[in-house]
Amino acid sequence: MRRVLSFLFALCFLLPLVPRLTSAKPALENEWALTMPSYMMTGLFNNQIFAENKTNERHDMGELVYGMVALVASDMYKKDTEIEIPKLSRPKTLKTTIIAGEKFTIDDLLRVMLVGSSDEAAFIIASLSDYDVFLKKMNDKSAELGMKDTKFDTVLSIKSIGQYTTVNDMLILYKKLYEIPRVFDMMSEKTFELPETEKAKARRYRTNCYLFDNYLNTAYYTKSVFAGRTGYIGKEVYNIVAYYEVDGVKLILVGLGGKREGNTLSNLKFAKDMGGREFVKDFEAEKIFSENTILAEYKVKNAKGTRSVLMVVKDDIKVLAPKDYLPLEFEKEVIPLKENLKAPIAKGEHLADLRITTDYGEEFAYPLVADSDIKVSYILLVINSLYFQCLCGVLVLWVYWKVCVDIPRKKRRRELELRRLESREWLEKNKHLY
Repeated sequence: MRRVLSFLFALCFLLPLVPRLTSAKPALENEWALTMPSYMMTGLFNNQIFAENKTNERHDMGELVYGMVALVASDMYKKDTEIEIPKLSRPKTLKTTIIAGEKFTIDDLLRVMLVGSSDEAAFIIASLSDYDVFLKKMNDKSAELGMKDTKFDTVLSIKSIGQYTTVNDMLILYKKLYEIPRVFDMMSEKTFELPETEKAKARRYRTNCYLFDNYLNTAYYTKSVFAGRTGYIGKEVYNIVAYYEVDGVKLILVGLGGKREGNTLSNLKFAKDMGGREFVKDFEAEKIFSENTILAEYKVKNAKGTRSVLMVVKDDIKVLAPKDYLPLEFEKEVIPLKENLKAPIAKGEHLADLRITTDYGEEFAYPLVADSDIKVSYILLVINSLYFQCLCGVLVLWVYWKVCVDIPRKKRRRELELRRLESREWLEKNKHLY
């Protein structure tokens, strides 16, 4: 018995010295080297820069191409437009999980692409009309947005000599996508299930952006990230877009050209580090306007005449400012998007921008929205239309009477009067004959 107790005592003493063979989560963030040659973290509503490096250097965009596919598709198709998957000659690299003849909405396909990182869905979306025409629209949209150093020649997340972009251009694109709730909401979704059809069972997709989805219990989950998009290119290169909220201020990070070394999750350490307060440690958030603050009033024309619409702040406006400049001093300017506003106007519609210039030289732009609906009165429009038609009819009748009746009648009267005068003159000259 004594030997057993001695053995147990010795075991308890030596146990802490034995290497643990447990399933504890490894410190992934320290195990792999990491490079991200080009990146920028900036404000979502302004150009306030917190970190940057080689933002004009060209890189392959990988899965970040899906952003432009989604933007063009949202312009071409209305929300939840129903489509039937056509028979296509697909590239051999694509797996066939979406079968010809199945019926889905365009938004279903966009979710498969954005949530599930699906080249197959991107190819189908581009091929619904004409693949080459769709690519042209992507490049035209790029030029329209001012993406001066970006070119598209495929919708697939592959390396291509003719397809490249820069950090600055991706910032333009993904800031634009934030303004389109229909598309942006998809980039914040963690899972999506394509419904079952007669041709296939339901298919489930999950985001590979582990910054805001912690289902793998990785070391990269960051509470401040509320949406994002990874941009893998095979097993070698990765890019990333992440939307952060730090102290109530929304920020965006774009990183391009990272090299995947070791574990497939190593790329996310960079974004996690950027998501902390490391790059904004010398800044502090200050709220300058509360939600629904009225900042302007404009006149809107409708059938009843003119009505007033109030321009209000959509969300609380907070600014990350250097601590030395607090409390913040600034000048504001309201810039309407249109000179003449006309009904209908929907509550929450973006009608103007609020431009803020701080005393340390930073400029911020925030959307101002309508505080109420202003509808078109169709009854009054019909009445006004009938009134206008009556006026036109009266005008036509007046012109007809003037041209066809009044003017010829006056002409005949002048001719008769002229004849009478001529007769009188003749009688005066020849009265001696009578």
